[in-house]
Amino acid sequence: MTAQLKLVSSAFEHGASIPKRYTCEGEDLSPPLAWSGVPAGARSLALIVDDPDAPDPAAPKMTWVHWVLYNLPADTTHLDQGVAPSLATAIASPATFLLVLAYDGTDYRGWQIQPDARTVQGALRDAARRFAPDARVTGASRTDAGVHALRQVVSLTLSGRRAPGVVLRALNATLPRDVRVREAREAPPGFDARRAALGKRYAYLIDNGAIPDPFLARYAWHLPGALDVGAMRRALAPLRGRRDFGAFCAAPGRAKDPMCRVRALHVVRRRDRIAVLVSADRFLHHMARNLVGSAVAVGRGAREPDWLRAVLDSRDRRLAGATAPAHGLTLVRVLYPR
Repeated sequence: MTAQLKLVSSAFEHGASIPKRYTCEGEDLSPPLAWSGVPAGARSLALIVDDPDAPDPAAPKMTWVHWVLYNLPADTTHLDQGVAPSLATAIASPATFLLVLAYDGTDYRGWQIQPDARTVQGALRDAARRFAPDARVTGASRTDAGVHALRQVVSLTLSGRRAPGVVLRALNATLPRDVRVREAREAPPGFDARRAALGKRYAYLIDNGAIPDPFLARYAWHLPGALDVGAMRRALAPLRGRRDFGAFCAAPGRAKDPMCRVRALHVVRRRDRIAVLVSADRFLHHMARNLVGSAVAVGRGAREPDWLRAVLDSRDRRLAGATAPAHGLTLVRVLYPR
């Protein structure tokens, strides 16, 4: 449902800090759940209204943002002039939300916004700016092109106060179908999803069947033939702990601090599916995929299990295995203080 809402003209004339009545196509409407912010100098305010009586029960129970609710006086140059103080404060105050996202990264050039490229961050920012033109989006993990996420964490900052449920529904109504907001909740002011994270967990999926499973084609690396899972486990075991992972870092990231603390490394097999699970406080560029590619070289018998420790100690990327394809990697979880 999309309605054009107009503020009852007398609402502010009687000193009300928040209008009590609205008209919607000639009918009275109950007070809104939240006001949205507008840029300085704007001549109108915006409104989000929950609509429990939407004609389509399957549709999101909300209307869109409307920008024609209250025309400010012609001589008004700032948002907080000519508007009741408590309302102006509510509009101007920034709000931060913690979002949990799931996405299929197949058709995206990664998380981070890039010029002339489709990215997950760009899609989320564009959706948020449909109702909050000043929205800022920060992701906990800058996943590469083709990498997926089950629980990417995002901090969304915007002006004005809204209920988390309204934000979740508004975003999902606009986002592409391969990106979904699974959760939305209020976060403390200044919360930064990337800086506040204590670590991340990734899973890499391998389809080891003789014939590729078409339902896994977008999410698993198809590798037919024998893979010695036991040898892969032995090869990865010495890599736990705080170590220099420069040998598993792609060239663009070599200048950065190569020290990472790997908390867990597991290789799990269920019939024709093999998952490599990695948890660490931070990851270098392509680090998870380079670890998987090197472990696969051991699993195929091309290298001995103790070779991987020697590669780690060498700090030389040229000695490690090939980089595993991006589409098998999924961000499973981001860790924060309890």
